[in-house]
Amino acid sequence: GVDHAGLGSLDLSAASWALHNGDSTALGTAIMPAAASSFIPLAPRGRANEHLLAIARPSGGATRSETQLAHLRELALLWLAGTGLRLTILAVPPVIPLIHDGLKLNATQVGILTGLPSMLFAFAAVPGALLIARLGTRTALVVGLAITALGGALRGAIPDVAWLYAMTVAMGAGVAIMQVTMPPAVRAWFPNRIGF
Repeated sequence: GVDHAGLGSLDLSAASWALHNGDSTALGTAIMPAAASSFIPLAPRGRANEHLLAIARPSGGATRSETQLAHLRELALLWLAGTGLRLTILAVPPVIPLIHDGLKLNATQVGILTGLPSMLFAFAAVPGALLIARLGTRTALVVGLAITALGGALRGAIPDVAWLYAMTVAMGAGVAIMQVTMPPAVRAWFPNRIGF
């Protein structure tokens, strides 16, 4: 925190403004890239020749650039998960005629193929919540993303209906895990941007 000894509210406001805008001296720089602390010399009211040193530490001891990098990683993970939630499911309807002809599926089998992911959203949501409790939000999100990617990529590896269904089940389970993981992740990582 800031050393308040002998400082008036105007001095503290000036220190806050300077720190917020990166106007610091000594160890700090304009964007505090490597400083653990920023130092601002302040003169107490009525004693212009005396200087106190106000020290401000970024939260958790992390520098501003480290915090920004962590936020970018979290945002990238959320973006990947959000894309993975829908892309693997929305990619199937445009190619259903090709799947129908290539695997000789009847209408019932096509209906099962398109309905499996939605069914798994309900069945895998509770295990997904338990996975969050056991592994943590970030790890559960990465696990869900990996399962979705693997299941989605392997769906077309073998031209077989049973294989297609099995990989669709795996992909749907991964999507269900990500779906229950994203709200707590946004709440934990971006508490001031809850609209994400």
